[in-house]
Amino acid sequence: MSSNQKFAANFRKVKVHQGFDISEYQKLRTFLEQHGIKYWNYIIDTESQADFPKIMYFFTPVLFLAPRAFKGSRGIPADQLKTYLIYVKQKDEEKVKDYRKNADIQNK
Repeated sequence: MSSNQKFAANFRKVKVHQGFDISEYQKLRTFLEQHGIKYWNYIIDTESQADFPKIMYFFTPVLFLAPRAFKGSRGIPADQLKTYLIYVKQKDEEKVKDYRKNADIQNK
């Protein structure tokens, strides 16, 4: 690996987790914090992604309804409303892979 590639690996972010399970997300975050690995986490709220007509904002206070009453999450299981993402620097990706492999072995 050339010095330019090593330099780029220090700044490139790699996705190491994407899922709906908050307990798995928290375990991975705890591991990263305990080992001093810098990470970026994002939570995508599926429910808030739905769009509804702007006129409904007028009816919200008139009908004493929260904006979420017009969006809804019908048909989406409650445990899949949020998607949890974790990114680490490329140079730390192997540490996370080793941790996840060991965690899988312990859970079996």
